[in-house]
Amino acid sequence: MRLERFAVLGLFLWTGAAAAFAQDEQAESIVYRDAMVVRETLETIMARPEFRRLTEKPEPAASGENASWLERFFEWLEEVLASEPKAEAPNITGFAGVNYLVYALAFAGLIVVLAFILKTVLSTHKQNSLPPGEALSLIVQAGKTPGETPPEQYWARAEKLQAQKDYRGAIRELLFGAMSATERRGLIRHRRGLTNRDYILAAQGAMRESLRTIVAAFELVYFGRRDATAESYLDCARAYGKSFGESEASE
Repeated sequence: MRLERFAVLGLFLWTGAAAAFAQDEQAESIVYRDAMVVRETLETIMARPEFRRLTEKPEPAASGENASWLERFFEWLEEVLASEPKAEAPNITGFAGVNYLVYALAFAGLIVVLAFILKTVLSTHKQNSLPPGEALSLIVQAGKTPGETPPEQYWARAEKLQAQKDYRGAIRELLFGAMSATERRGLIRHRRGLTNRDYILAAQGAMRESLRTIVAAFELVYFGRRDATAESYLDCARAYGKSFGESEASE
């Protein structure tokens, strides 16, 4: 009896699985008709005397007697599979759902690539916007810290450039000289990633104000696209001489 019962349930499971995995309306209609034919055949077989006992409702269990969970499961499964099939909406959680996920991941990857390209282009444009060789010397020459060179040498270079009317380069040398003096006085230790603002914060008192004046002029000339003039250089030279070793700037 148990084997026959499993055989019948196997037919029901096949019928339900065929209807559940239909992907379009045409395939679903064909499967539905096949399921009806199978069901009618199954009902004809179950009507025979040798299978009639399977369709008879069992007597209620005596008080205190409980069917095993496996038998209850099969009974519930029989009731579900024996019910009339209902029209269901097309399944969009199968391959279509997977496709949507793939598209979303591809779109996210495209956004990341575009962001990386944009960042690279902007960085290259910023470096190319300066004359050749100056991009590496905005803060310090490659592989060299400002403090490795005495402030007096930066001052001498600034005076030489000022005499050649290269006020832009002269202001840059004054900034390097102020940074060198700040490092050599032990107020800050050079490390990768330091900015002009870090040097200003490390300085103290009048030294901080002088460094702020030089940094402001430097950033206006190099980043603000302002023209460097003799007056702007002299302002920086006076601030430098006040706090970093030179008493007077050249007139």
